[in-house]
Amino acid sequence: MSFLSIYNAIRDKWVNEWSYTDSTFDNEVFTPGNIPWVRLSIRDGDAQQISLGVPSLDRHAGVLFISIFVPINKGQEQARWLADKAGSIFIKKNLTTDDGELVFGVPYLVNSETDDGIDSGWWQVSTLCPFTHDRVT
Repeated sequence: MSFLSIYNAIRDKWVNEWSYTDSTFDNEVFTPGNIPWVRLSIRDGDAQQISLGVPSLDRHAGVLFISIFVPINKGQEQARWLADKAGSIFIKKNLTTDDGELVFGVPYLVNSETDDGIDSGWWQVSTLCPFTHDRVT
């Protein structure tokens, strides 16, 4: 399983299930209007070999950051509602890549939310969705 196939699986699920606001992934051209919007960022984390022998199985951990942006001075309700909706797309869900590999393979990983405060004139709340994927090497 490649990192690109993981990105594509996450992106496809998001595009097919999110309809509440405009959204973007890292490093895309995007100009938000004056309405709420969402940015998704995928961060790869630690990896470890989890089996002996050749080939071996390596487990990789990562986090999907879903950043919700709403106009400042409008309170928390809309941001929290959007964060809940965004997180529900991935929480305790199995997700497969085009080649059938499993992402989010540990069903007990759950989302968390954080208040990030003001960022470039927007109030930001983030939902963090941890995930794992295995790779045979």
